Amino acid sequence: AFIDAAKINAPVVVGHSLGGWAAALLAMRHPDRLGKLVLVDAAGYGDEPGQLIRDYLSQYDPATAVLAERMLAGMTPEQQRAAQALVASYLAGRTQRPDGYAMGSLAQSLMRGEDLLGADLKDIKAPTLIIWGRNDPVVPLTAGESIEKAIRGARRLVLDGCGHRPQSQCTAAFLSALREFLN
Repeated sequence: AFIDAAKINAPVVVGHSLGGWAAALLAMRHPDRLGKLVLVDAAGYGDEPGQLIRDYLSQYDPATAVLAERMLAGMTPEQQRAAQALVASYLAGRTQRPDGYAMGSLAQSLMRGEDLLGADLKDIKAPTLIIWGRNDPVVPLTAGESIEKAIRGARRLVLDGCGHRPQSQCTAAFLSALREFLN
């Protein structure tokens, strides 16, 4: 609705983290509307229920990841979605940042089994650049690799020495890649 109201033709959409998730959903649901898409350490990739938990925990103590894997293996897909929603709800309750509402909405969406980025990424038609911080502690690099494989023609750039916010942690390299992609 905003794109129509603002009379923007083929906008470039850049999204980071949860915003990357939203940008990818926009590109999937309206594949002929975007000019270009840039996903920066985008959250939300998961071909199956429980994958978000697996990916997040895989960055920490291997024993914790193994325990989580055992727990998820004994659950139905509905129970796995509920577990993901519980984790997201917990994080929303602990955050002092203004994105608590977004995290709560995410929890509700996960509980309903909606909005995960997975096989439908193939529907994205816009030229896509994926930028990822190699040391992202929030969304693992493997998620960026999977997103790149799922979007036809996508190009991925991994920035060394960056975490979850390459736009502020590796600003010069980030802006250089963005300028090159946009021109």
